[in-house]
Amino acid sequence: MNYIEDINLNQIPVNYHHRKSSVETTWRIFHTHQGIEFLYIHKGSGYAIFDHTVHEVKAGTLLFFQPLQLHGLKIHEKDDEPYIRTILTLDPVIIEPYLTVFPGLREFFQTLCKNRIEKQFFSEFTTRPMFEYFLEYFCLRQKSIKNNSEEMIFLAISFLNYVRGIWQQKVNTSTKIPGRTTDYAAKIMQWINEHYMEEFSLKRLAEDLHLSEYHTSHLFRKATGTSITDYLTARRMRQASFLLQSDTLPLNIICQQVGITSTSYFCQVFKRTMGISPGTFRASINKSKQFIDLND
Repeated sequence: MNYIEDINLNQIPVNYHHRKSSVETTWRIFHTHQGIEFLYIHKGSGYAIFDHTVHEVKAGTLLFFQPLQLHGLKIHEKDDEPYIRTILTLDPVIIEPYLTVFPGLREFFQTLCKNRIEKQFFSEFTTRPMFEYFLEYFCLRQKSIKNNSEEMIFLAISFLNYVRGIWQQKVNTSTKIPGRTTDYAAKIMQWINEHYMEEFSLKRLAEDLHLSEYHTSHLFRKATGTSITDYLTARRMRQASFLLQSDTLPLNIICQQVGITSTSYFCQVFKRTMGISPGTFRASINKSKQFIDLND
């Protein structure tokens, strides 16, 4: 299972898919991205999982996920209703320098990318019709400019400004909608977040939750649609992705810090789950940094 989207943000730092439709019955639950992702649901309902919490989502919901933030989305299966969404992914390393002349917008973008955010999704916002119109306009412009990087970046800046307006409206006027943080799935995700750097023991996890091993696995799969092992692997690979952004940290040290003792096994797992080797991933990060250095 591949946990990172195959999005090449080094060549085009703005990746946009308008009204992408799926009728699949099998979904890749937990995954991550190098860039910041904005997701707007046109049709479909289900739940999003991030920050150890399960959130109900529906048509008209706008979500965003921070760079390398582990998250999942499970859409209810309906034969007569496809899942339709618009997705925008941005490379913060390349986008942020363009925001220098817009200090307020740059601060907002930095907040979305780097700060701990309590509110990562919005629904029923009053400007929804205009927002959907803007998404249509973005699509038309994308086709006319044929993915020209500079033009796409200017479109992305306009999008961020629009999202800032929604953010200010919802954060300042709406009450916080709590997720289902008290269920066992959330407790299991929290436990893994605290112990992923250690050798995993289902028995120890079950004992800490005062459950049998069977019920621990069963409850997690029922709540999330995936296994504890898959979530553990995704969590470890997410941390490895962070650590690989350092040019000097050796692979054997990264392995130890994510709970894997064998470097060769780590490379196999990383390639299988992330879609690329650790070396290729590190090289892609360095390429983004070199792009910034050349344009400073």
